[in-house]
Amino acid sequence: MLISRKKTDESFLDAALGNIVAEVRGDITTIEQVTEASDKVIRLCEEHEVDRKQAFNIGLCLEELAANSLLHGFKDDREKYIEYRFIIVGRWLILRLRDNGRPFDLTERYKMLNPDDPVAGLGLRIVFAAAENVNYSHAFDINNVCIRILKKSNCRLTD
Repeated sequence: MLISRKKTDESFLDAALGNIVAEVRGDITTIEQVTEASDKVIRLCEEHEVDRKQAFNIGLCLEELAANSLLHGFKDDREKYIEYRFIIVGRWLILRLRDNGRPFDLTERYKMLNPDDPVAGLGLRIVFAAAENVNYSHAFDINNVCIRILKKSNCRLTD
């Protein structure tokens, strides 16, 4: 399945968010590409002075969500497709993933996690701990996840 994007949709999104400082995007169809995508996001964060721990956590969020989608979201023979986009807009870091796997509302699943079992749903716990806001929608057979994180800058001490 091919997901098409209209240029006007992207322009509208960009205008709604403000000036995009930096962006990386791509497609993921294999586990190896999950790691590559995470590395690209982390490098972009480092280039734009995002706190190292936060940069690592954002890469980890991408890895958790994309790997889970690949491993658990496609139980049939359909072609696997995951698209990611990571942008830095002002003081916000925004990670968006889209896939054509089975519907999976991570926000509802997160609410059902047992607080007495801290290991269950560890990937979801990582994502929700890192984010200010997590949104999920499912439309036209596409899962959409958008994670918004308040940017922390590297703190540099001077003499």
